[in-house]
Amino acid sequence: MEKELLDILRLELIDSKVKDDVMNLSENLIEFYKSNRAESANRFKLTLEKYNFESIPDFSEYPEYPQVTLFHGSGQLEFWPVIDYEGGVTNMDESIGTIIKEPPYDKSEYWLNDDDYVGELKDEIIEWNWEIHRRVVFIWLSTIWQEIKGYEYGIVVKTLENNSVRQFIFNDLKWDNLSIYTSYNDKTNRLKRHFENDLSIKEINESIKKRR
Repeated sequence: MEKELLDILRLELIDSKVKDDVMNLSENLIEFYKSNRAESANRFKLTLEKYNFESIPDFSEYPEYPQVTLFHGSGQLEFWPVIDYEGGVTNMDESIGTIIKEPPYDKSEYWLNDDDYVGELKDEIIEWNWEIHRRVVFIWLSTIWQEIKGYEYGIVVKTLENNSVRQFIFNDLKWDNLSIYTSYNDKTNRLKRHFENDLSIKEINESIKKRR
């Protein structure tokens, strides 16, 4: 998986003057998430074992459809489990803890310092710095979703940025404005698997790139 993702990014950056720096960052980020993958997968699975279609009566006393949510703050990419009831989210489930953490800010290998660049290179670095972080972590979460068979738990599962900004829906691996599950609110029907087979890294990457 790591090689496939790096090959995709390398092709996207083929004409970029900051290609080497961005690829080095990508490799470091992938290694970071790879080293934490087992724990992230375990916590993601624990979330779905606790919050799923069958257990809705145990954790939802409201009429609104409860969406299992990996919440992250604006400008941050650390995710923790909450339940979203049409925009109103619960507190973090402390018994599960953080699903996936961000690389430490004080480690230069995980962040490109735009002050080291000038002119158009600086603008490109600012853009890629955030884009690579976002792209890698969402691809990582998507592959974990497929690995733990998140689609078997019968409920809408998504990410949510800062309560109401942007959502990524795992059920069909699309952003909220493109997903058929964004407004799903039927508590009587168990959701089925959307895709017949797991998506490839290339397919997941294209889906995450297509935000609007």
